[in-house]
Amino acid sequence: MKTFEFDVTQRVRITIDETIFTTDLMEDFNRSISDFGTDDYAFVQHGEHIAQLAGRGVEDFMPTDFVEGYGVVSDAGIKVEILDDYFFVDRQFPAEGGAA
Repeated sequence: MKTFEFDVTQRVRITIDETIFTTDLMEDFNRSISDFGTDDYAFVQHGEHIAQLAGRGVEDFMPTDFVEGYGVVSDAGIKVEILDDYFFVDRQFPAEGGAA
């Protein structure tokens, strides 16, 4: 059996409407999921969290989807785009089974 490992990189654009994604929403998230705080840097942390959930396929972030910690995506002011113009696969040496 041959096993291979690859590094896959993709670009995800996160848009957060700060008029909807409020301090109250962040405080609810902080109590139920993880404490990212409520300052300007909290937006970056939420962006990273949302990007990794979307990039890994854990959540689709469609406007009507309910996402734990955020609620309904459109009601939370979140928009997620997986950008097709940047996708990279880097072949690594095989984990097992000989040369690639």
